[in-house]
Amino acid sequence: MRLLAVVVNYKTPKMLHRFADSYQEFVKTEDSRLVVVDVESDYTDDSHSGVDADIFLWSQDNIGFARSVNLGVQTGLGILDADIIGIFNADTAFVNSECITTTLKCFSDDNVGVVGPRQVDSKNRVTHAGFYNENGTIVGPGWHERNVGQYISVMDAHYVSGSAMFVRRTVWDELSSCESFLDASPEADGAMLVTPHYYEDRFLCEHALAHGHRVIYNGSGTMLHEWHASSPVGSWVDQDHKESRKIFSNACRVHGF
Repeated sequence: MRLLAVVVNYKTPKMLHRFADSYQEFVKTEDSRLVVVDVESDYTDDSHSGVDADIFLWSQDNIGFARSVNLGVQTGLGILDADIIGIFNADTAFVNSECITTTLKCFSDDNVGVVGPRQVDSKNRVTHAGFYNENGTIVGPGWHERNVGQYISVMDAHYVSGSAMFVRRTVWDELSSCESFLDASPEADGAMLVTPHYYEDRFLCEHALAHGHRVIYNGSGTMLHEWHASSPVGSWVDQDHKESRKIFSNACRVHGF
């Protein structure tokens, strides 16, 4: 399968280098391409020199995760007719080739639309093990548990983290052109719901579920996720969260889920 990998970097050039190096070591093939979207960036800065990417996009403004991903995917599809789209934060990295091989195995089921890997940090703590709907309550087990090899099942999830997720290309196109989605987010130029700061990954997964596609947590494939706070603590961050929740709730309402 042809893989388009889009990584969004926000002021973490060292992590971006690590991600790109891990992509080159464990992922890159003749049928893959890497797109870097660097936001709130000084593109004259040489801190990004040496990052081996097929396309490097800069924005001096923080255009947000959703716009960055949508831009990266749209641009990347111009050079690769991808089957699978990988979406990543720069604070992640591949640790072996199993993440890709097991992800592709998940996509061998044509009903699977989105896949998200297990994630741990460099302190050997779990940072993502999927989110699940338990009697109407969304739960995300495992946060910062000591990694002792738990959460390794492959199972249906309510949503998976946007820090590292894979989307079937046909599903991406389907969600991007959904009339209800475009009514709710007319400025979106791709499947990611445009919000100030949050809920982009959750909406994409819930949207895929609403269209009849499975969302899979892939515990058999692990990535490093050195989670960091992308924004400083402050009232504007809290306000972004409130505004994002309104946008998310409205998009769900418009779509009827």
